[in-house]
Amino acid sequence: MSAGLAIALATLAASTLLLGNQRQAHAEIRTGAQINCEVVYPELNNTGSPIPHFPGDCQNPPPTPPQCSDGIDNDADGRVDYPADSGCSSAVDTTESPDPTPTPPPSCSNGIDDDGDTFTDTNDPNCHTDGDATNASSYTPAGTTEAGTLPACWNNIDDDEDGFKDFPADTGCTSATDTDETNTPSATSQCSDGLDNDSDSLTDAVDPACHTDFNAGNADSYVPSLNNEAASAPTTSQCSDGVDNDGDGLIDLTDPGCSDTSDNDETNTTTTSSGGENNSGSSGNSSGGGRRKATVFASSTTTQSTGIVLGVATDTPPVGPNESCDKYLTAFIKSGAKNDENQVRRLQYVLRDFEGAKIAVNGVYDAPTLAAVHAFQMKYAADILTPWGITESTGFTYLTTRKKVNEVYCRSTKQFSLTAAEQQTINASRVGVVSTSATPKSPTAPSNVKTATPATSSQPAPTSDAPEVKKGFWDRIFDVVKGVRPAPGSLWGKTLGQ
Repeated sequence: MSAGLAIALATLAASTLLLGNQRQAHAEIRTGAQINCEVVYPELNNTGSPIPHFPGDCQNPPPTPPQCSDGIDNDADGRVDYPADSGCSSAVDTTESPDPTPTPPPSCSNGIDDDGDTFTDTNDPNCHTDGDATNASSYTPAGTTEAGTLPACWNNIDDDEDGFKDFPADTGCTSATDTDETNTPSATSQCSDGLDNDSDSLTDAVDPACHTDFNAGNADSYVPSLNNEAASAPTTSQCSDGVDNDGDGLIDLTDPGCSDTSDNDETNTTTTSSGGENNSGSSGNSSGGGRRKATVFASSTTTQSTGIVLGVATDTPPVGPNESCDKYLTAFIKSGAKNDENQVRRLQYVLRDFEGAKIAVNGVYDAPTLAAVHAFQMKYAADILTPWGITESTGFTYLTTRKKVNEVYCRSTKQFSLTAAEQQTINASRVGVVSTSATPKSPTAPSNVKTATPATSSQPAPTSDAPEVKKGFWDRIFDVVKGVRPAPGSLWGKTLGQ
């Protein structure tokens, strides 16, 4: 009875340990047999007569699993058991360490100059099946040695002592696999023959004539095959040298004396400085003794009492002395308005002579001129219309149109930015709240920006000149709901020009 009671108590104690006192533990999970053998039986033995042991219970406890299948990172290398841990040869391997030494990459792909010949991997001929280091298709990354004899034209040595090494620098080399750098006498050019052919004390690579940019200090521009050491750099024409050669304040293509970049004379065809030139109706920018580029007839160049040069093209707009090209067009122009005649002539001149429009330069904003302005605005829509958020031309010569005309007249040598007030007018028009106060009360010349940084190019007609479009009743109701207020004196919205 006492033995049976002891066994029953032992079993109850084991059950309590296994089930009644469960908690998370970081140690391995113990089996019931292990608890009986390691805890219960020794405890009972200490309190009374020994309890009989059953075969297989405690005399033969279960073995400890091998390290390569125990679920533990035994060597702390971040990998657990077989096959993840390279230190395990199988699941029954009893140790996870040491890891085997990794196999190094082959010589032809290890990024090292193994043989010390200054050539590494793909640049070493011995890593190519055909010995040609310039042939990418013959490169063998798995090659196990870089050692070997290098061809004369790919050994980093000036074998023929002509100052040039290897292919393609040495003209004696036909390819990277060529075994002879010696130049063929008949094929040697003046820029690689070692002689001062033009007796200027400069030879081959140090002679500017042997460089494509005539700069002996630029090693990249040296061409050994050039065959004229006496060549000289081409001269820069007056119309492309960045200098005001005739002292009229205008440079290169902005000077009317230049026809193109090859023109070597900036001097204007004819200059008159008579003081009686009358430009009635002009804005005042070109009144007084203005300078003109004139077309002179061979028969006569005398002046009349009016100060007009005989043969001057009368449809060419007068330009003030030393006038900057960004001040060429300064007024706003629209069809049906009382426009500045001289400003209209300037606009017509650009449309005709720069844009090819078939119009007369007569100072009248007539139907052909209006059509030409529409075509001009559509051609340069990105600069003229897009800033206003519209896609249709308006025919108004306003902020962005005037700006673009000046840039075209300047032959696109520079761009001009709008003033803060002008830009504010454009920004406001895009959200439909342009007020009449935002319209310039008098023409404002675009600011002259000397840098080539592109500016926001845009220009609508003054809101006071734009035709008004009445909105319907429900449109006005929706505007009130959305919080949109009409501009003072407006008819709930206007279409703008540029």
